[in-house]
Amino acid sequence: MRTTLYSLTEEKFENTYLNMPRDLLISEWNTMLARGINLDCEVADRIEELEPDSVKTEGDRVILSRSATRIILEMCKADCVVFEYEIQATDTFFADLAVNPPQLSGISDRLQTAWELFNKVVDTRILYQQNLPWWLRESASCAYVGLLNPSEVQIIQQSHNQLEQLLIAGLTTQSEKEDAKQLLAIITNAALSNQWVLDWEYGT
Repeated sequence: MRTTLYSLTEEKFENTYLNMPRDLLISEWNTMLARGINLDCEVADRIEELEPDSVKTEGDRVILSRSATRIILEMCKADCVVFEYEIQATDTFFADLAVNPPQLSGISDRLQTAWELFNKVVDTRILYQQNLPWWLRESASCAYVGLLNPSEVQIIQQSHNQLEQLLIAGLTTQSEKEDAKQLLAIITNAALSNQWVLDWEYGT
């Protein structure tokens, strides 16, 4: 799976997933599993792979373990994704960008801020991991992940044209440049609709 960017609908993500606790009512968890089985193949496969002893019960609640986090991730994607884009040119777009960044000397403070937030789309430097929802942080044990709130998305959108020029100047192939344009286009559309942005990139 290559680097994939998702825009997430604000209301559903914030109300259901952003602050989801690690412990849920057993009835809530069972409802989520029952709905997931019928939702799509990816979610159903994750549920079927879940070990019976991976969810601990305490009274009328379940304590969710790391093995349950991919179910929550897939449920979140099924419920909240508005649009997604998979990188075409490389398996590791943001890791490659971290190794070979564009020329940043002389750029404005505003563009520098937008650039830093664009790098947060996939947090390859693991600077913001502790700010992620617990289930997203733990599900990404073999991947880099990033999550931008609507305000951060809007800051990137406001510098869309300058960011595009900056990115394209540092990329060598036409397919890489097209990926950069598509990523920024999704972020711009997300900003206009007040959406969150999530990105997932498997590590090497």
